Amino acid sequence: AQRRKLDARAEFVDEVLESLDNGEDLERQMFNRQAREWVWKGLQTLNLEQRAVFSMCELEGLPVPEVAESLEIPLNTAYSRLRLAREKLEQWLTLNVSAGGTP
Repeated sequence: AQRRKLDARAEFVDEVLESLDNGEDLERQMFNRQAREWVWKGLQTLNLEQRAVFSMCELEGLPVPEVAESLEIPLNTAYSRLRLAREKLEQWLTLNVSAGGTP
């Protein structure tokens, strides 16, 4: 557990330095990091099937037909899982972010 914390801190420092090198201000970089943490926590609320389709489509940019073929599921099932994942993630983010929680 301690090793993961150190790795996360090192990664954070690397991100900050890279952002500064790219001219991105620290406030914007911190906002982006917090947004990624919120999305990551929200993804954990999805079931495995929904998370797989959502990740492949939304995070990796693959088209739904390709995802359906890759996962060996019917095309309509892939679309349904993506729709449900989007709805559930949006609901989770709305409840948690608007409540002023922390990621």
